[in-house]
Amino acid sequence: MRFSLISATSRGATLRRRLTPAIVCVALYFLPIAIFMHLYTAHVYYSYANSLLLIAMVGCGIVALLERRDLASWLGLSLFTAALLAASTNYLSGYYVDQQSDDPSHWPLATALQRQVPADEVLLIYGLDLNTEFTYTARRRAIMSWEDRGAGDPLFERSLALLAQDNRRIGALVACGDTRSSALIPRTARRLAIAARPSYRDVYCDVYFPSNRMPATDFTFP
Repeated sequence: MRFSLISATSRGATLRRRLTPAIVCVALYFLPIAIFMHLYTAHVYYSYANSLLLIAMVGCGIVALLERRDLASWLGLSLFTAALLAASTNYLSGYYVDQQSDDPSHWPLATALQRQVPADEVLLIYGLDLNTEFTYTARRRAIMSWEDRGAGDPLFERSLALLAQDNRRIGALVACGDTRSSALIPRTARRLAIAARPSYRDVYCDVYFPSNRMPATDFTFP
């Protein structure tokens, strides 16, 4: 009877020792999401770092079960195996497929800019926040002005100065969404000697090229 009581007490203490960090991990996982909800809903990669906390939580549960000296230890082993299989299958059926396909069809405008803008020039993009998928598809460096900074802004002018030091220039100005009607666009276009009228316009984005290098043919998608 005494041995059973000590054993039960020991198991309870072990469970509490694993449960406390697991609860802390869950709290820390949801805390930045609650504070920066917009970032987490707009950019899927923000949750990557947080997922380490979920892994730690699951790990605490697995260890707590493995430390038991009864049938529950087999449940811990099963949970560990299931976690490894879930991580592997989800990656192979999800991100691995996207990585292997390298499909540019989601951003046909970016694919067209890759053909039109020389590799040593830079895109100036408004209205896409920090969507790195667009610049990745275009295979071009870019200044993504998510704060709508343009001509006359000190940080923007500093960026242009750094480009000049690197012997680079703005090869195209892309204005998307509400920024297409912003007075910032024509003002910045004049500052960069970019044409006042867009060379291409679709339902979401306008594309402006330098005045001295307008497309010789219609700017079309593949």
